[in-house]
Amino acid sequence: MPNPENSIKVSQAYHRFKTRINYFNDDIELVDVFCSTEFLERVASPVQSNSPIIGISDIHTSLLRRSNTDGTRNQISNHLRATVFSSYIKDMYEEVMCYMKKILYDASKKVSIQTF
Repeated sequence: MPNPENSIKVSQAYHRFKTRINYFNDDIELVDVFCSTEFLERVASPVQSNSPIIGISDIHTSLLRRSNTDGTRNQISNHLRATVFSSYIKDMYEEVMCYMKKILYDASKKVSIQTF
């Protein structure tokens, strides 16, 4: 089935808006992958390690202070998820406002002064 967006000429503002929304959705899906139990089990450090996640180095001092347990990994991932979701809402609001502003500005430029 053909995509109606491919047959309709879309504005540059719409294309920008749609692209940004797609990137935001990619971020949400990636966080879902990172926060899944299966992923957390794969990145868990061995029991003898002090690090909660494989690959944590000395420069990640904040994460190194956390204990190497499933509960800690769940806390970290849940906080990451909540942070990204709240950012998603804020960014989505800003993108909608920018898009609406552009639509209204473009529409106002097309209105003839004689129509008032």
